Amino acid sequence: KEQAEAAKGVMSLFAAFDDEEQRFSKPPKTTRKVSKQEILFKEKHLLGFFLTAHPLDDVQHILQRLSCVPLHIVEEMSHDSVFRAGFLVESVQVRLSSKSQKKFAILMIGNGMESFELPIWPELYEEKGHLLAENRMLFAVLQADRREGSLRLSCKWINDLTQVNEQMMEECDQAYDKVKFQVERFAAMKSKKGESLHKGETPEKPKAAATQTKEPPKAVPKAGAIFIDLDNTRLSHIMTIKKIFDDHRGSAPVTLEFTVGKRNHATLQINSTWGITPSPALAEKLLAVPSVEAVEF
Repeated sequence: KEQAEAAKGVMSLFAAFDDEEQRFSKPPKTTRKVSKQEILFKEKHLLGFFLTAHPLDDVQHILQRLSCVPLHIVEEMSHDSVFRAGFLVESVQVRLSSKSQKKFAILMIGNGMESFELPIWPELYEEKGHLLAENRMLFAVLQADRREGSLRLSCKWINDLTQVNEQMMEECDQAYDKVKFQVERFAAMKSKKGESLHKGETPEKPKAAATQTKEPPKAVPKAGAIFIDLDNTRLSHIMTIKKIFDDHRGSAPVTLEFTVGKRNHATLQINSTWGITPSPALAEKLLAVPSVEAVEF
């Protein structure tokens, strides 16, 4: 092949150099040592992915100590599961809330095999926004949400994985325990037999009253509670609830409980003057409102 190319006048790339084989037989000397992490991020910058390893590989012992769950099993988690996870921030999009005019971020997080979208809402963004950067290794307390069928993640606490210390681990444990307690308390409140009615349930028809010889006592208005997801609430939802109240006006007081995640954020008390008449039909209409999570009478 070399003879044929030489006859045609074809020259190799290094033909102009003398002793080309000896010149490039050894790699050039390096003046600065490059870290493994820097090499990996150069791979991602040039190729679009990590080739020889993943940055999280060197911190697996820390993730185990933090009781972090591998991302590949997150998809199998049930609704309201609370867990710790370590991940690499693959991308960051900062946006502005149309309701509060505050900044929040949408992260794409991953471990080289799995990727998930993770919103960081304004309250947490104001506190930890300086940590949210591409290629940053973080660990967080997360919660799985399957209310609409598909998996969505919500972030309850977040910090820098490369700066882990005893104080940070204690803060993480406290945040995890707090969210766990809130989820269990909310679940217990919703599961009270005969007191709650939730989305997907068919309201029971009232049983026929037994024949009585005496005049039944006058009914006492009962209080009601409506639990509303504040993150998903829109003005149209509130107007729909108001219209439903107008259609079922009565003397029973009602409470609107606005929740963020599983934490009570605000309570609105409506007295008997503007009360309602509790009924299965009323509960069914309220539960049809997208942001209403539960109704109790």
